[in-house]
Amino acid sequence: MLFSKTILNKVVAFLLLTNRPIIMALLLVSIGIKTVHAEEAKDTLSISIVDSLVSTFPYLITDSAEQAKLNVEQALLLNQENSLKVSAFGNYCLGFYSRIKGENRTAIKYHDKALSFYNELENEDRQVLVLNELGIVYKNLSQYEKSIEIYTQGIEIAERIESTRLADVYSNLAVVVSNMKKYDQALQYLFKSYELENDTIGKQVILLNIGGTYKDKDQDSLAMIYYQKALKVCDDNNLADYYRNDVLQNIANELIDNLDYKKGLKYLFEIAEFEEGENNKRDLAHTYLSIASAYKAMPNYDEAIHFFNKSIVFSIETETNDQLLLAYSCLSDIYTKKEYYKKALQYHQKYTSLKDSLFTIDKVKYNENLLAEFEAGRKENEILLLKKERELQEKELQVNERDLKNNITIRNATIIVSILSVIAVFVLVLFYRQKLNSKQLLAHKIEEINKQKIYSLLQEQEVNAIKSEIEGRANERKRIAQELHDGIGGNLASIKLNLANIIGGNSDEKLKAVMRNIDDTCKEIRDISHNLISVKIQNHSFSYLVKKFLNEILVGKMVKLNLNLYPEAELDKLPNELKIELYRIIQELVSNVIKYSKADVVDIQILRADKYLNVMLEDNGLGFDTTKATNGIGLKNIRSRIAALNGICRIESSLGNWTLVNIEIPLN
Repeated sequence: MLFSKTILNKVVAFLLLTNRPIIMALLLVSIGIKTVHAEEAKDTLSISIVDSLVSTFPYLITDSAEQAKLNVEQALLLNQENSLKVSAFGNYCLGFYSRIKGENRTAIKYHDKALSFYNELENEDRQVLVLNELGIVYKNLSQYEKSIEIYTQGIEIAERIESTRLADVYSNLAVVVSNMKKYDQALQYLFKSYELENDTIGKQVILLNIGGTYKDKDQDSLAMIYYQKALKVCDDNNLADYYRNDVLQNIANELIDNLDYKKGLKYLFEIAEFEEGENNKRDLAHTYLSIASAYKAMPNYDEAIHFFNKSIVFSIETETNDQLLLAYSCLSDIYTKKEYYKKALQYHQKYTSLKDSLFTIDKVKYNENLLAEFEAGRKENEILLLKKERELQEKELQVNERDLKNNITIRNATIIVSILSVIAVFVLVLFYRQKLNSKQLLAHKIEEINKQKIYSLLQEQEVNAIKSEIEGRANERKRIAQELHDGIGGNLASIKLNLANIIGGNSDEKLKAVMRNIDDTCKEIRDISHNLISVKIQNHSFSYLVKKFLNEILVGKMVKLNLNLYPEAELDKLPNELKIELYRIIQELVSNVIKYSKADVVDIQILRADKYLNVMLEDNGLGFDTTKATNGIGLKNIRSRIAALNGICRIESSLGNWTLVNIEIPLN
């Protein structure tokens, strides 16, 4: 019996969907070979595979992308007769799969093959389909000019054949020019797409994109009008809730941007209620993050903290790391503003740790993708080489069979000429490519040399300016040190000698105490004089200086010190000027603790982040009243140095218990 094409397609689709290609092949043979001519059976097999690809791939790609890819590859393996339709659509499907997996360069390879097959089939509607996908891929690679060129080609074909895909092409072209900030041109394409679009969901998406483009143009009132139109399409046509939620999300963001937090949050809670009912954890993580961000902007920090934590739970569970990073960063910022510095530091460290790990993962993925693309290309070249060798062998065999008796000489001459021609073409191509590569390499080297020269000049100017400033400060310090040592120090020495002559043999304790005070003052002046000359500071790393100073000042003192320098290698790269000032600040802080606090435990943490330095010192000493102890010379010196660096100093203390000093210095 002869099965109809419709029934056969359904059976094939089912078997491909359930991953049973061998059974499918046997079934086709058993039901078709007995009653269908050989050519008809061949066509039925090809048509069935293509129809099965059409029916299974779009269904599986959203829920089981790997299975969808596997089905396509199995169908291509069954394509024993090299059907162009199978090859064309199979390569398109693999290109689509590669694109959604982020493997854009692999996607280009498959789509180029599919386009070549559809050109050979003269199927212009499918050419538009592939060109539309290629435009998206080049857009993802930020090759906007190439993407526009591809879309323009697709529009020309689609308009000529009056393809229903024309609306999609215009809509995707609008996205590209919008990324190039050509918003008016993007709107023209979107309105054109809207006129051509017949699908209700398509119209809703286009209205949403028009609103987004007006938002990019800072025309918020027009953006809101088109968001409301998109919402009306959803309501009038009873579209699924997830389409409606997309619109509500944009409306909520617009309201919050315009400080209408109450109404914006109302929409966000409506979205969250639907997602909670669907147990959609990935979308809930995003919605909770939006709610938390709105509360943070109000500001309502307690509610913001609550929803950031809810977002973090679902972000971790669904591995939505970009949202997790934002939540950590916002919580660190909130706790800083609430002056809960320990919690702020904890979330900042979580943010930094996650960011570093993601960078490592992305780097590994990138290397794996490069290796996979290289291996795929190598295997493909090997297959092509084997096919060419087989074709040459078959041709050679035919020539031998046909001309074995009478044309041996001609055959040999033909083979020799063919080989020489191939070699000549190969040599010419190789020479041309080497010449082209040499030109490109030379141009690249010239450009790099010019860039390096410009960079060297700028760097030299910057270094000279910094050197001049540092030398000026160093000379001034040296001059003050000499004045202290030679002037005031000399005067004190003279006073001491005169006083010694006056005292003579007098054993009055008060006079001896005066002499000891003079000795102490001379020692302090010598220390100040030596410290003002910063050569020793410049010649050593920051971590070495801090550790050496702390070791020296704590000799003989019953104080436990906990020091944390992170990252130490980055702190050692600080510019000399900043290194000196920071070292002086730490000297002053620690000296004050030793002199006045009577602490037995001191914690010092110095952290270098991307944009700022953080110094945190905490002791368990006597503490002091921060409202009364602001006029001391030590504190004034510390605040003066920090202010010169555009930094911020916060001091917290509990009388009789502890003191915490928190300093932030920007690195710009």
